Amino acid sequence: MKREVTLKEALDSWGQWKRREREAAVWDVALPKAAATGFEGLMSLFTEGGKYRLTLRENLDDTQKGLITVEVSKPYREQLEGRDILLANKRGDVLLKGKIVSGRVAQKVERIREIDLKELFVRPKRIG
Repeated sequence: MKREVTLKEALDSWGQWKRREREAAVWDVALPKAAATGFEGLMSLFTEGGKYRLTLRENLDDTQKGLITVEVSKPYREQLEGRDILLANKRGDVLLKGKIVSGRVAQKVERIREIDLKELFVRPKRIG
């Protein structure tokens, strides 16, 4: 049995698809070369799509503590300003969760040397 789709249903479906497309456009992944050699106190890299710059910095006084920063590349700053963002690794550990302010977000972390760095994922909270 065929069912005709109303204009409202089609527009709603298209709107959901566009929201998912916009959300996917600001996801990105980082594959640090340091994952193979280990974290050495400071690491800075761009995600594969160039949307974000990730920096992990060890505390000079206590090498088990540190700071993680996610900086949004200029073309995406306006789109992401004020949005909550999440940085997680392949195992699903959330490393950073915070609001983008002036193009960046930072968070203190414990046991920085124990973080699994094989694959890192950056994504904003859902759009609309």
